[in-house]
Amino acid sequence: MNHHQRWGRSNKEEMNETGSGKTLNEKERFSGWTYFRMAYGFVGLVALLLNYLFMLNGVHHDFGPLQGSYRLMRLFTNQTNLLVVAWSLYSCLKTPERREGLYLPRGLRGGLLVYITLAMAVFHVYLRQGYSLTPPLFAVSLLTHYLVPLAYLTDWLLTEPRGCYRWKYLWSWTLYPVGYWLVTMIIGSETGEYPYPFLNWQEQGIISVLQKSAGAGVAVILLGAVIISLNRIMPSTKD
Repeated sequence: MNHHQRWGRSNKEEMNETGSGKTLNEKERFSGWTYFRMAYGFVGLVALLLNYLFMLNGVHHDFGPLQGSYRLMRLFTNQTNLLVVAWSLYSCLKTPERREGLYLPRGLRGGLLVYITLAMAVFHVYLRQGYSLTPPLFAVSLLTHYLVPLAYLTDWLLTEPRGCYRWKYLWSWTLYPVGYWLVTMIIGSETGEYPYPFLNWQEQGIISVLQKSAGAGVAVILLGAVIISLNRIMPSTKD
């Protein structure tokens, strides 16, 4: 048995079967899902860049480049959008043989889904009514809080390989939100500034902040449990 019989056919044989100059791998790589990921990754990246420009020259503020970057990236929503954008664009570069598991932890996509869904839920429940936005900022807010999260959720539901999640992922997924909360509270205690009003214990009171923070922590665990359960029980599919 020769090499190609053992490990697969040559590119020439694949070209003959497909009738084109592209191999099967290239055809599979540039599938509809690849273009979908390119689309929402690009939209998310544009939304973040626009948000940054508004930070530099906004209606209520005029930050410099460094302060504008800090103001942009201190928001949990923008951090999670950036992570989703990075994953979506990265996934477009890998071939079917080079699975993301070779380079990234298997549960990473599920963790990102927890974070981006949490950002969408917190905004919708706690923050949506408290912001007065100009039309451009309102459009960017819709992209980062709804369009990108829902696009990523759809992608995950229909393409994530089934039965590969373990319950131990649940605890590792809590590390990032807990770390974010700790860093935010430490910086806020020193500067008096918080990215979200419900984290400002100096104005809201420590009991209120702890209650809302505990609620967010429970939401992370529940979301993670739902995502793991779905991955384990949903019918199998291919990425």
